[in-house]
Amino acid sequence: MASAAEAKLVTLTQTVELPPAHIYFGPSEAMQAVRQRVDRAAGLNVPILVLGESGTGKEVLARFIHERSPWNQGPFVKVNCPAIPATLIESELFGFQKGSFTGAHAAKPGRMELAQGGTLFLDEIAEIDSSLQAKLSCRTAISRASAITRKGAWTRG
Repeated sequence: MASAAEAKLVTLTQTVELPPAHIYFGPSEAMQAVRQRVDRAAGLNVPILVLGESGTGKEVLARFIHERSPWNQGPFVKVNCPAIPATLIESELFGFQKGSFTGAHAAKPGRMELAQGGTLFLDEIAEIDSSLQAKLSCRTAISRASAITRKGAWTRG
């Protein structure tokens, strides 16, 4: 029987049918240059920032990059940042341990942990507090070399 975390991951990583590359990028030289950059970026183990107006296909592009990356067999976890209240977003992203705060009756993996081995897509990240953006940047760099630490967890040093 699947755990609650595994069931949630299935919901978070629903498969989306991408358009064929020749349709998504089209024949123009400018879009072919974008495709070349995407193909190069897909193999890199670095965060990628996709900028654009609402409705321009940032998520489709992120999924396109994920599908061409070495992590394409892992999950693609989307987080709609503005939809999560500011008071909860840190726990949603990083998870928490049982007893780490009032009401934490069980441990819960965060979205970063659920995305391990795959891609974490932070939609509208500019909408969250800049101090949390900095913490995300730092934890993203650290998570490439080690495990995610949930809120309320500690390790011996």
